[in-house]
Amino acid sequence: MSALANTKNDALMKLQLGDWTIQEHANLLTREEKVVRLERRVMAVLMQLIEANGSVVAKEELIEKVWNGAAVSDHSVANAISDLRRALGDDRKKPDYIETIPKRGYRLIQTAQTIDTDGNNKTTGVSPSQHSMPQVWMFVASALLVGVVIAIVFLRPTPPARLFLTDIENATGQTRHDLAANAATEMLTVSLSGGALRLVRWRAPFAAANDIQTMDHDRIVSGRIITDGGTPILTLDVIDPADGASIWASAYPMTDANFATLANVIAADLREPLRIAQPPAAYAAAEPDIAEAYWRARYLWSLREHQAIRQALRILEGVVIKAPSYAPAHAAIADIYAHKTAEELGLERSETYPFAEHHLARAFALNPDLAEAFITRAYLAFFRDRDAPRAIAEIDKAIEAQPANAVAWQTKGMIASAAGEARISLQAIERAHDLDPLSAGIAWDKVWFLYVADRPDEALAAAQNARRIAPPVHVYEALIHLARNDELAAFESWLNHALARGLPNERGAEIRAIANKQGARRGLSAIASAAATNSNANPQSYRQITLPHATLLAALDQNDAAIELLLNNPPNEKSWWWSWYDVMPGIDPLRDDPRLQSLTLTPAVTADG
Repeated sequence: MSALANTKNDALMKLQLGDWTIQEHANLLTREEKVVRLERRVMAVLMQLIEANGSVVAKEELIEKVWNGAAVSDHSVANAISDLRRALGDDRKKPDYIETIPKRGYRLIQTAQTIDTDGNNKTTGVSPSQHSMPQVWMFVASALLVGVVIAIVFLRPTPPARLFLTDIENATGQTRHDLAANAATEMLTVSLSGGALRLVRWRAPFAAANDIQTMDHDRIVSGRIITDGGTPILTLDVIDPADGASIWASAYPMTDANFATLANVIAADLREPLRIAQPPAAYAAAEPDIAEAYWRARYLWSLREHQAIRQALRILEGVVIKAPSYAPAHAAIADIYAHKTAEELGLERSETYPFAEHHLARAFALNPDLAEAFITRAYLAFFRDRDAPRAIAEIDKAIEAQPANAVAWQTKGMIASAAGEARISLQAIERAHDLDPLSAGIAWDKVWFLYVADRPDEALAAAQNARRIAPPVHVYEALIHLARNDELAAFESWLNHALARGLPNERGAEIRAIANKQGARRGLSAIASAAATNSNANPQSYRQITLPHATLLAALDQNDAAIELLLNNPPNEKSWWWSWYDVMPGIDPLRDDPRLQSLTLTPAVTADG
């Protein structure tokens, strides 16, 4: 038995390793003002190396003692060693702490010392089992372990309420692996959606996941990219958020040979640790280079940013040239052409919808049950044909194919809201939020749908909730404040909106001074006057958005100016804002004017939509 076992306060014992102080009980490393928290298994690996006192510890021994002999690969050990080196600031090629002994294992270069109660150091080899748990507790722990085993055998756990997927982290320190991490994130997002799983995207690495509000039976899947001999390795952990314990771990080389089937392999491997009867539906297989390119494009496409989408389109068009029968790529291309304007894609205006229809037809011919294709068909029915009932019917097909598809529910909410069916829209966006509670887009869509439903107080409360996970959408808040007749709050939001859209700071300060002296309403008038229009475009103006700006003018009793603005800026066929023209509360004072009768755009959804 180590001398440590007889020392007072064994559980709070501190060790000194080089410049670092180790507090095993708290899983902490400290050095001067720096504090590093280790995952429980990573600390256990460090303690095994310390116990060996400079001797080589084999990977098999670490798996036996740290993972209790579980069926994990050598890559799980390598991942833990990588974490340790990063925490200690160690260099694998020129190590100060941990040395890799090829084909044998790892050893600790420096000797750990115990810090006694007088603050003195004593050289020792430390046994984690000896100093971290007295023998009586060892007996209790063994009894508890037996109880847990019995419970697992006879009482099958309830499936996880939710599965949180964090962003895959590039832990290699090499930017060339960023795309591999991004592709892996998107690949897992798609392949783990559906079936018995309720997938929630946590859009941050696991280290930032402390704010996740979890419930019983929730699980977190975290992952990172490391390298082994130059090959990128995707390492995954399933974590119980109740105690942060890893209940399953595995590693997958991201080579050309296995990338094509990697999504389906991982989904199948997760059946047992997640205790689900049915695995998620298998995703379409492809040649390795096609699969890698597709997942990379999917990630860029999911960002919904202009340049990223154009890059995704170029990649996807290359995919369908090489693999013309790969349905998911055709569906993704169709979605881009359905959403983006000709100007954004550098095409003639007449080309985008035909291109969308062409690729959509190919996607359905290859896979008639592809949910993404139904969503795109709904967009075409809504934006191009202004046929809201048919759009809802197509979205319902997507939901039938993938009931846990948050985007499908979000899209149904959007179409129903624009068609004036508040009940349907709010039910759909609540379902989308339930499936993906951390989505900024879904959170702000809920705000918008409540505003359109003429429920401004609820919209304001929803906006406050949305701000917790995403930056504010000032124009939404400005419209809500106008609907609540709160001109002071409306002024603040509208000024922030104008500044974000190009109003110079100096002009903003002048407008604020006007509001301070003459009141919020006069400040709102100054903001309205500063907006760029066809007759007023100068360096002191900002880029207005037609419908919100018309709403502002109407609130200021400038109806003629609002009508002129609407007539001079006719609807774009893919304008998101114009889809709500018929139902926006702030447009009510203008809509019955004979001059605007030609601007009615969207029919109503049937009551059973």
